[in-house]
Amino acid sequence: MFSDAQLAAMAFSAVISLGLPVGLLVFWRKKTGARLRSAAVGAAMFFLFALVLEQLLHLLALRPGGFILSHTWAYVLYGTLAAGVFEETGRLTGFRLLRRQDRRESAVMYGIGHGGLESLLLGGIPAVWNLASALGYNAGTLTGDALASVPAALAAPAADYLVIGVERALVICFHIALSVLVFQAAKRPGKRWLYPAAILLHAGMDVFAALYQRGVLSIWLSEGLMAAFSVPACALAFRLYRGDRTAEPV
Repeated sequence: MFSDAQLAAMAFSAVISLGLPVGLLVFWRKKTGARLRSAAVGAAMFFLFALVLEQLLHLLALRPGGFILSHTWAYVLYGTLAAGVFEETGRLTGFRLLRRQDRRESAVMYGIGHGGLESLLLGGIPAVWNLASALGYNAGTLTGDALASVPAALAAPAADYLVIGVERALVICFHIALSVLVFQAAKRPGKRWLYPAAILLHAGMDVFAALYQRGVLSIWLSEGLMAAFSVPACALAFRLYRGDRTAEPV
């Protein structure tokens, strides 16, 4: 049977992955009046650039037995830079499309949309599936292919399920910070350097996840390093946000 601790961790991750983006969206809309269109464009650009265009490149570059998959350093370098270039270019494109939304609050709303869709797809759906499967197994109603994965799932500690929600909360905050940076690059004179800076910060953040995927780092060490790495990016974004007093044109 799945333990109460495992079930609670699954439920926590599902609530955070699904509820946090919605809560932030509602809160930010009510607090600032930022337009929902910014969040919609953020989600659309994430889908197009990260889930379509970037994945097409992966099909060409990540061939079984190929050089990149055979060498950890090449995998980390390629994977992190690909994520940084595609997602930050998508962000820049999105802000170019939002021509008349020139308020700093729009940058945060965009980040909520971008990070929110990622949280739904990479965190929310897996967490809900884990919880539903565990409850079905405990109730004796789980059948088919899902039943075959139960032994490994039962052996996983509660912390392994908890980390999904922790990571999504961290990554949403990081996406908001990067959105503030790229918004400045797209909208403010003299700030174009923040676009390549965002690419490098994004790539740097993903290094720890890539090293975990290759078995170099444990999951919690990877999360801890990601949290520490995100601090300077969030601090820079906060400083830029506080210093931006440009009003949106009517």
